Amino acid sequence: MNLTLCGTPVKFEKHAKFLGVFLDRRLNFNRHISHIVEKCQKGLNLMRALQGNKFGCNKHSLLLIYKSLIQSQFDYSALVYNGASQSQLHRLDVIQAKALRLALRAYTSTPLSILCVEAGVMPLSLRREEQLLRYWARVKTRSGIRIPWDTLVSSIPRDKLHMYPPGVPGETAPAGENLCGGCSATPGWRAAKLQNAQMSHLALP
Repeated sequence: MNLTLCGTPVKFEKHAKFLGVFLDRRLNFNRHISHIVEKCQKGLNLMRALQGNKFGCNKHSLLLIYKSLIQSQFDYSALVYNGASQSQLHRLDVIQAKALRLALRAYTSTPLSILCVEAGVMPLSLRREEQLLRYWARVKTRSGIRIPWDTLVSSIPRDKLHMYPPGVPGETAPAGENLCGGCSATPGWRAAKLQNAQMSHLALP
């Protein structure tokens, strides 16, 4: 089929780029995630060049490079490609694990969950869920609809409430309460790190 627009032939493409997001006919976002991986590889190469056991940047500087060059690529359009398959999203988890191992100088066998706790960053799956929740609350409040507090809390799985910080943009929590309804405001992915820091100050008998 040949289509023309004002006498100009319309060319069919397998992928179209709109505002930095690659869209395909099936909307599986495979091409877009591959594009993210390619851009993150440049940040990984920079971290490898600056990382060393006896030279190079320290942990804080490497994590700053990770957040600036790699995590920013994950965050952009995360609300759009969040519906991709788990196998494609896992490719981003692999990039995050490689970057955190470089920043923390950890072994290749170190699990991603431990790396996130030590680095103080959220896993990508939780980060995307947080962005979705904040976007939903922002759209509701801008439309003039006040979100009841019970409705806001009930939209989050009960086993993940402790992972969210107190308060959501556009909605104020009741006095003396946080998003998880009275539980600790410390996210679960940071609780282990804080506990280890507290234990390190205890004197051995």
